[in-house]
Amino acid sequence: MNTCQVSVIIPTKNEAANINLVLTSIMEQLRHITFEIICIDDSSTDATRDIIRQLAKEHAAIKLISRKLTPDLGSSILLGIHAANGTLIVGMDGDGNHDPSYLPELIEKSRAKTIVIGSRFLIGGGMERIWRYWLSYFFNFSLRKILCLPITDATSGYYCIQRKDLLALDPKSIYYGYGEYCIRLIIAAQNQRYSFVELPVYYPKRIGGNSKSRLLRMAITYTWQALRIKMKH
Repeated sequence: MNTCQVSVIIPTKNEAANINLVLTSIMEQLRHITFEIICIDDSSTDATRDIIRQLAKEHAAIKLISRKLTPDLGSSILLGIHAANGTLIVGMDGDGNHDPSYLPELIEKSRAKTIVIGSRFLIGGGMERIWRYWLSYFFNFSLRKILCLPITDATSGYYCIQRKDLLALDPKSIYYGYGEYCIRLIIAAQNQRYSFVELPVYYPKRIGGNSKSRLLRMAITYTWQALRIKMKH
């Protein structure tokens, strides 16, 4: 197995308007290190896969995994983790919300048994859509109180962790369903006494396409997940 320094895991679905710029920006930010970008596409009906395939022909660091059966966000990321060769794993979205310019600092702050997380809720962070920012802020505040979390943004999805440390957390028990995997990841790391480092990140508006996040569904699912975790402890 050929190893590299960083594996960037990006789940995609109908990101044709965003993915070219996202991938080229990642490559620019990581040009001084060895890296791979693993895109796991869940049955896109637009040109997402074609764009990734074309970029993969031009850049050996880009890899595409296409899925068609029972796709969901968590298991897509799990598939990427198992395919990764990097010493570090970076999780991020392909819609442009996670600005690749933060990658060098996320990677630089990485340490053993530490998760480095991009937080919207530190000074210097934020979201261009103010109403989504405040909804996310109060929801994360509630999660933090319910679960006694040591971080400000438990639903970020933009993070860096050493691959061996992530595998030690049993990723199969974490990565399934939708974005609630973020909460399970934080809890699993907290239970194993991992450290957390947060960096302020700013979410701009999407470059294009439609958001697949449904706030009501997310609030119900995430709250239920938080309550289940609370009851177990």
